[in-house]
Amino acid sequence: MTVSEVARLVKGKVTGNPRKAITRIAPLEEASPDALSFYFGAKPDVSSKAGCVVTRVKLPRIKNQIVVTEPRLALFKLLSNFQDNLRVQAASARPKGQAGACLSETQTCSRGQFTLIESGVKIGKNVSIGAFSYIGKSVVIGSDVRIEPRVTILDNVRVGSRVFIQSGAVIGSQGFGYLKQAGRYKRMPHIGRVVIEDDVDIGANVTIDRGTISDTVVGKGTKIDNLVHVGHNVRIGRNCLIIAQVGISGSVRIGNSVILAGQVGIKDHVEIGDRSIIYAKSAVLKSVPKGAIYSGNPARDHYETMRAYARLFQESKNDSPQADLERSGPIRKKNKR
Repeated sequence: MTVSEVARLVKGKVTGNPRKAITRIAPLEEASPDALSFYFGAKPDVSSKAGCVVTRVKLPRIKNQIVVTEPRLALFKLLSNFQDNLRVQAASARPKGQAGACLSETQTCSRGQFTLIESGVKIGKNVSIGAFSYIGKSVVIGSDVRIEPRVTILDNVRVGSRVFIQSGAVIGSQGFGYLKQAGRYKRMPHIGRVVIEDDVDIGANVTIDRGTISDTVVGKGTKIDNLVHVGHNVRIGRNCLIIAQVGISGSVRIGNSVILAGQVGIKDHVEIGDRSIIYAKSAVLKSVPKGAIYSGNPARDHYETMRAYARLFQESKNDSPQADLERSGPIRKKNKR
């Protein structure tokens, strides 16, 4: 599309070259000259290599812009239009999925019964796909990958080599993003991918959402336990350990060699520094520095949390009925007549 065509779709005003060609959508920090990006902030001091930016404020450093009243609504309209076009193309195309097929350039993968592998899938050597699994369109799977039964890998997901995916995992599901209009929530389409790098383990019933317009990434060597949720646009670094029932909200950035213990919850847009450890049941509401050890709700430095708990328990003990009796002196029994 051209910039002017995008502007007509989102009902915006063009600044710059209306004939500029746009071939994809990307975040500001990842955009190239052929990409359309979106800026949701209010400060004009923004720079990007994007070919055009949709914004509510004029940006002096950006050559081509589309100024709109509400950029999030513009993003919703554009993604909805993109998704509708994909549905039309899919409906008009001849179905190419093959039940029980193994579409591979190497033809060396094994599969269980009732697997479905859609068109455009590329699979490396020594891949095992369990029964009742689904592999969506244009998925790429590396070599020496083991996929257990009832795994769902949706369209355009990238899976590296030596990856182990346990039963019930869903990779590439739609992210939890909504736009409120006239008192109702409308689902925000997600067209990004999920990228699973080499040597990653993914536990049973793990869900990993695709990005809105960028990728959700799980770094090389990371191990994910059962029942973990990874939200849209999350970036997980290398060699992390993520224990059972962890919930990671959208757009979280997790560094390398991070450990998240069981039932940790992380707020959206938070950054977790390299080599950090978050103890079980912690609620991370703000960014965590490198090498930190955090615990508690809200999470903070673990030793501060322990001191706070110790003082709380001491005060609780001092305020107990037994403590009141001890402070009042020995109890004298009344003489019986």
